[in-house]
Parts: sequence; structure tokens; C-alpha cells
Amino acid sequence: MMNRYAVWTTVAALGLGMTACRSAPTQKEIEMKSGLAAVNQTSQDDWSKIKGVTWNVSLILSKPVMTDAPITLSFGEGGRLSAKAANTFSGSVEQSDPHGLKVGPVASTKMFRDTPAGTMDQESAFAKALGSVTGYQLIGNRLALLAGNETVLLLTR
Repeated sequence: MMNRYAVWTTVAALGLGMTACRSAPTQKEIEMKSGLAAVNQTSQDDWSKIKGVTWNVSLILSKPVMTDAPITLSFGEGGRLSAKAANTFSGSVEQSDPHGLKVGPVASTKMFRDTPAGTMDQESAFAKALGSVTGYQLIGNRLALLAGNETVLLLTR
């Protein structure tokens, strides 16, 4: 007959062994823990929540927007988009399927701004990212503009 100590030692060892054998968390578990699961649960009427709002661009290709050189982006009625940075941008946008987005040709003014340093590089990166957009995800008060599965622009209200 086993004594209590031997039973507890066996139970503890089995518990540790089972913990050590657990596989790495799945992508779904990571998304649920971090709140990213909401990205895949957006409703089909999100486009109506996006139009008519002036969005502040906070990230361009994972780089923060300079606070002293802000960029805003708006989606208007009739498939129009407009953006304001050192230059003004205007163009067309077409929403398709629940989360598809196609940005048409975008025109901009050609003003040059040398302060703060990097303003024109940031604006160039913005224009390039905007031209690559193929979809979007609305997550609370944040809007992710996507090129494939990659977030190329992150905007906030």
C-alpha cells in the first residue's frame, strides 16, 4: 500500500509532465489572449462606420507617424477619399466584399516641406502604402488598412 507522500509525489510529477508536454499556443489562442480575435469578427456594415470620419494615421508600415507632421485620411460618399499631410491627396476608393478595398488613382499637390526632417519621406511612404491597400479591418476605434494580410496603415478616430 502506498503512503500519502508517494501518492502526492506521483500526482505532482504527472502534473509537471503534462505541463511540460503541452504544445505551443495556437494562433487562435494568441489572438484570443491579445484581443486580436476581434479582427476576424467585424460586421458587414463596418464600411458605414468608416465613411465620413476623419481618421488620424498613427502607423505607416509599422512606423509611428511624426507628431509634428500629422496625416489624416477620410472616406467620403460616392467612393471618394481625401488625405491631408504636407500635401493634400484625393482619389477614389471602392469597397468590395465584406472587407475588400481598392484605392484608385490618387492625385496630390506638390508642396515641399523640409521641417520637420523626414516629413516628405513619411508622406512618400504614406502614398505608397495607400496605393497598396486591398482590404480593411475595423477594430473598435482603430482602422487597419491591409495589403494582403499585412497592416500597411493604422488609423485612429
